[in-house]
Amino acid sequence: MKQDRTKGIGGSDANKIYNGDWLELNRIKRGLAEPEDLTWTLPVQIGIATEHINIQWLERELDTNITRNVIVKPEGFMASNLDGVTKEIQLVECKHTSERNRMEIIAQNYYPQLQHYMMHTDTDMIHLAVIFGNARWESTIITSDPTYQMQLK
Repeated sequence: MKQDRTKGIGGSDANKIYNGDWLELNRIKRGLAEPEDLTWTLPVQIGIATEHINIQWLERELDTNITRNVIVKPEGFMASNLDGVTKEIQLVECKHTSERNRMEIIAQNYYPQLQHYMMHTDTDMIHLAVIFGNARWESTIITSDPTYQMQLK
């Protein structure tokens, strides 16, 4: 079960804040506007639908089990809904994108979200697992960047 995204600042919100979309986000968090309904947004739904297989590929790559859909206890304004956590307490975030995209671009686009998750959980790294169209799968490790995280606070 997903957490109520109107309470606290989550990982997706960190991207919006960093990219300057904070005014509408503020209105949503205060209950003055409704969040966007992503039910019929195809890229979002494909990402949700492929998350299970994405995690399976990462489990195979890391030779470990991953607990899925982990809601982190809110801390102050921070909220996080992680795609997964390994038994070694390594965070996992899954994405699905065009096969023409590159890992460097995905990592850059989601950097605020990934740093938010590491800041909230006080961890040093996160596995970013990405399915590119139906052509390939890649993973990389993103490390904690305390200087960047201070910009998110």
